[in-house]
Amino acid sequence: MNIGKELGIVLNLIVPNSIEAIEFYKKALSAKEVSKYFGPDGSIMHAAITINGEYFYLNDSNENFGAFSPNEIGGCPLDIWIITDDADELFKQAVEAGCEITMEMDDMFWGDRMGSLKDPYGYNWMISKTIEKLSDEEIEKRSKEFFKEMENMS
Repeated sequence: MNIGKELGIVLNLIVPNSIEAIEFYKKALSAKEVSKYFGPDGSIMHAAITINGEYFYLNDSNENFGAFSPNEIGGCPLDIWIITDDADELFKQAVEAGCEITMEMDDMFWGDRMGSLKDPYGYNWMISKTIEKLSDEEIEKRSKEFFKEMENMS
C-alpha cells in the first residue's frame, strides 16, 4: 500500500467525502493525489495527497470508528500552516476555490506575511511567507508594540 511517508508526522484529515475533498484541495491548494483505497462500503478508508511537498492523509467520516470531520463536531482544534514563497497567490487561489477568509493577508510583527482561511470541511489553514528574518529580541520588541497598540484600540 502506497500510503506516503515511512517516518515522520502526517496529519489525517477526516472529511465527509474524501473524493470531493481531494478535488477541492487540488483546486484550492494545488494538492497532488498520491493514492486512495476504498473500504468494502465504497468509502475512502485511506487516501494520501501532498500540499507544498508535505503529505496529508484523508479518510471519510465513519461513526463506527469514531471518525468525524470538524464540521460534524462543531469546530477544528488546530491550524494547518503552509509556508510558501507564493503566499498571496495561494491565498487568492484558495478563496476562489471556496475557502472562507478568517483573516486577510497582512504583514505580521514577527516578520511573516500571513492570512487565514477555513475550508468547506471545517479545517483552518494559515498561509504565510517570511518577509523579514528577525531576531528574538526584535520580535519581542515588536510584539510589545503590537499589543500596546491593540490595547489602545479597545
